[in-house]
Amino acid sequence: MSSALERLQVKIEEFTKKYEQLKIENAKLTRRLQNPSFDQKEQQDLIKKLQEELEQKDEHIDTLIAKVEELLAT
Repeated sequence: MSSALERLQVKIEEFTKKYEQLKIENAKLTRRLQNPSFDQKEQQDLIKKLQEELEQKDEHIDTLIAKVEELLAT
């Protein structure tokens, strides 16, 4: 069981790093979006894409947390 927990821990760490990278990219794009010459449609598309990516990562992290909790309960 410890190897399963270790694998889950590694996965959680990887997803946490990716999530942090997405947050940094989001901040960069937010600054870019504040540029008045930036096309509004392009802004909306980027915002929607980032929101979808963050939601997917949040769901995946929640799933991993649930699996860890399930393993710890056994």
